[in-house]
Amino acid sequence: MRQLLLRANLRDRTLLSAGVCAILVAGSIFLTAPDAAGVVGGSLKGSATLNGSMFVRDVRGADALSDLYSQMDYHLQDVREGLIDVPRILLHRMPDDLATIESTADRKALFFRTLLPLMLDANEAVLRDRARLVALEQRLAAGETISPHEQAWLERLAERYEVDGVNFQQLLRRVDAVPPSLAMAQAAIESGWGTSRFAREGQALFGQKVFNPDAGMTPVGLSDDDYQIHAFNGLAEGVRAYVHNLNTHNAYREFRDRRAGLRVQNRPLDGYELATNISKYSERGPDYIRDVRAMIQSNQLRAFDGARLERRPPAGTRGA
Repeated sequence: MRQLLLRANLRDRTLLSAGVCAILVAGSIFLTAPDAAGVVGGSLKGSATLNGSMFVRDVRGADALSDLYSQMDYHLQDVREGLIDVPRILLHRMPDDLATIESTADRKALFFRTLLPLMLDANEAVLRDRARLVALEQRLAAGETISPHEQAWLERLAERYEVDGVNFQQLLRRVDAVPPSLAMAQAAIESGWGTSRFAREGQALFGQKVFNPDAGMTPVGLSDDDYQIHAFNGLAEGVRAYVHNLNTHNAYREFRDRRAGLRVQNRPLDGYELATNISKYSERGPDYIRDVRAMIQSNQLRAFDGARLERRPPAGTRGA
């Protein structure tokens, strides 16, 4: 009976996407669409969408965000059990009052519900490029020719992923998804469940370092001559930067090699398993790995590695 009700809720959610503007305005939530580079820009009131996803510009409090998720029947346990897909709601920034939520379980759930669609959206973009990359490689292997436009796309992709020339083997090791469970665990640790100063003011959930005062925030006790924590224009930009970091930085070569091995074995990407290969993410090394894996286990995050975003709503249901 519960499964039948949940399936009905999924159908209702399609209708809800057409009228979600009323809910968002009532909850003091404003929407925005990102620019072509994935950076969330100026605000638009109403149901603004891009590529089927709704970008939430501002949320006046955690209660308003929690109410929105409840209206959409978006609950983590239902995602874990595979009963629902994840709604395409991409938050621009975390609520400033997350730390005031008295219930630890509620605070953690709200944080994870916010991060999961952002992570799935970032992976979706990477996997679209990967699918196109595989298709072009197969065509060339079959003796076909590709167009100048396709060749130019390959060259831009190689440049973006810091690969010398169009080397398919190297590109396929880099152009791939990051398991959501790994990202969710790291973000919780690095941002204090979205309550750190870097998360609140710089939309930075992953503690990525940068040596440029103009691009980051200086940690307390350090000077501008030391490193900064990379700040972003929105959560979506920060999440995509995290994925790109794991996919390109030399420090995570073992992570990419292990992930490629899982692909060869036709095994799913497992964040708990791949966490063993990110020791260089933190100066704490093995202790950091232990904490990340404990976070994955204690919060049952591995189930989210198989989660997926809802299918894009029909064009007629999108807001203008």
